[in-house]
Amino acid sequence: PKSQQMWIHVYLNFLDQFDWFMKADDDTYVVFPYLRDYLDQLDSNAPIHLGRRLHLNGQGDSESYYSGGSGIILSREALRRLGTTAEKDASIWQGPASGPEDYLTSKTLRKVDVLTMDTRDRDNRQQFFTLGIEAERTIKRSYDMWYWQFSKDAVEGADKCCSRRWIATHYIRWQEMLAIHRMRLTRCQPGPDEFPYLELPELQSDV
Repeated sequence: PKSQQMWIHVYLNFLDQFDWFMKADDDTYVVFPYLRDYLDQLDSNAPIHLGRRLHLNGQGDSESYYSGGSGIILSREALRRLGTTAEKDASIWQGPASGPEDYLTSKTLRKVDVLTMDTRDRDNRQQFFTLGIEAERTIKRSYDMWYWQFSKDAVEGADKCCSRRWIATHYIRWQEMLAIHRMRLTRCQPGPDEFPYLELPELQSDV
């Protein structure tokens, strides 16, 4: 799978250049100041990977993984363990050649003792949105839907589910990305019930 090839490429070429490594989709929006604030609380020399935690078919933490759409983040130590082990034993990647690559990534990392963790904020609100910020604020609970089966940490209701200092969201259009950029550029703060449902950091804080 392409994710496996990507992580090995990053390991071989960039391991010593950065503390943290993130994979995201082209329809993912990342609020880098809040990402940096979050990572500053963690140690990149520890075996950590981060993202929106899901549980396959509602199972326990042994089957938990991070949804790829809102980004998967590896510490330098997590990437080192993954890369050095894969170099010695390619069977670490054993699994179906197709399928949910985000699940296979976390499954592979568990083999080198890199486990998932709860990435909600201190108020137990999500910081990574696998369905998109709009959908997760409005989705109604239904146990027939995969989201509620897989997302054991999720709660219903805009005032409870979602951090106002969120880090990343999936399924965001380029027009919405541009709108957020313009709002930050003009220092236009939205209300709590207005898109993008975010306390917008100043643009200079991306540096």
